Amino acid sequence: MINKFLNRRIISLTISWGLKVLLFLLFCLELYAEDYTAAAAALIALFLSLLPAAIERNYSINLPKVIDFAVTFSLFLHIFGLYYNLYHDPVWWWWDNMTHFLGTAVIAFLAFYIIFVFDYLGKIRLTLPFMALATWTTALAIGALWEIVEFYSDKFLGTHTAIDLADTIHDMSFNLLAAVAVSLIGVYYVNWLRKKQRHGGQ
Repeated sequence: MINKFLNRRIISLTISWGLKVLLFLLFCLELYAEDYTAAAAALIALFLSLLPAAIERNYSINLPKVIDFAVTFSLFLHIFGLYYNLYHDPVWWWWDNMTHFLGTAVIAFLAFYIIFVFDYLGKIRLTLPFMALATWTTALAIGALWEIVEFYSDKFLGTHTAIDLADTIHDMSFNLLAAVAVSLIGVYYVNWLRKKQRHGGQ
């Protein structure tokens, strides 16, 4: 059992760091192509992919390695889509929906996990509905911030990420769905875990 867990952990870490290397390669390719805006996006994505490890180190939180993988994977998909122009390709019309849903789901999962750990350690005290609300609002706030960044990137850097108001509302709708889904799943899981503990782990 322990060996199986360690093998999964090693595989997850290996894939995660492999994707980080690919993000760095995409950054180099964008620099070579003199697409400095996309290069900056790749560099920021690479930095963000390192945040789970930084959170673990600085706040002594033992994050599941799947979180590191999920964060890196969602960021890689976004940069990959930018590099190959999948966001504006009619054949890949679903790419934008997928990355928004997946990205927001990862953010919501990370937020819920940190909130749950702080509550478990007694650093904060929240009821399950407030855990869900905190997760939901955090994910939506970051999603809204992303849309603001896209708007000003288009305005000042000449990118074409926010097509129109309908596209923004569409993106926010998928963010909302992801945030609600993760919040409900998180509440269900914690409620199940607490019931299991009350019954002596049976």
